[in-house]
Amino acid sequence: MVRSSEGLAPPAIIQFSAWPRIRKGKGYPVFGHLFDGDAGIFLHGVKIGGQENWGDERMVKTDITISDAECQAQQLSMEHIVEAQQALRTEGYVILRQAVQAKVLDALEGRMLEDLDRLLALASRQTPPYNWVKGHVTVQPPPMHPYLFTEILANPFACAVSTAVHRKFFNSTYMGLAIMPGTPAQPLHADHGQLWPDLKEAHPPVSLIVNTPITDVNEENGAIELWPGTHLDTSIWKGDAIEVSAAATTARREICPPIRACTSQGDLLMRDMRLWHRGMPNDSDAPRIMLVNSHHIFWRDRSEKIKIPS
Repeated sequence: MVRSSEGLAPPAIIQFSAWPRIRKGKGYPVFGHLFDGDAGIFLHGVKIGGQENWGDERMVKTDITISDAECQAQQLSMEHIVEAQQALRTEGYVILRQAVQAKVLDALEGRMLEDLDRLLALASRQTPPYNWVKGHVTVQPPPMHPYLFTEILANPFACAVSTAVHRKFFNSTYMGLAIMPGTPAQPLHADHGQLWPDLKEAHPPVSLIVNTPITDVNEENGAIELWPGTHLDTSIWKGDAIEVSAAATTARREICPPIRACTSQGDLLMRDMRLWHRGMPNDSDAPRIMLVNSHHIFWRDRSEKIKIPS
């Protein structure tokens, strides 16, 4: 966290439309907010009251551990909400640590592994629903009690962040993705491009993905690869193919290389739908399952709905 300079007293919330964020000598525009006051957050390079403060690099916290007090209250602190919102706006992702109880994930894991076995047993008669690459399998979570949990479908911590980003939002997705042992990586892609073509600057977030792995995830069993800041790239828009070209991949790696989102059971990952990413190989001996929800700003298309039997 970067704190405000001594003697500088900015208002509680200051909005700015765009500011170049520097990586290896190159800049690109970002949307975001400057929060101060109790949070004590100051973004370098933003002019306030005629003053200008510069730092070598703006520090954005993308890894947030939920406290025992927040877990008990089922509510994120304002400081954590601010940090998560800023991470999503600038980096395109944030990890919330210990947002889901282990017993919830254990219950889902047992049933979903059984369902995955049944699904794969049908492979001789019909092709399983692969996600881009064979071995990356779409497996639906059980849509009935006792396997429906508020912590998954409407996690209070993820919802607090989405409310800060979108003000009003809806969840249109509840699905699971399994990476089977010995599978290759997916192509690098974005789940969604910019809403409009030929933008000079990326628009603010309109859709967030909430990924909840049901077990520990590391590089061995296929932790997702994320390319920080690429949600602000305007070369891909909604009408384009979402796979990222080899040339764009090479160019971007020179600016900012990818990271792997390794998580423990109970953590969840929130990412902008435009962020470049890919599922990675699973070199372990067990399937790796991740749950998916999607939070969209209120004015987006609601034709896709989660169907749960009564």
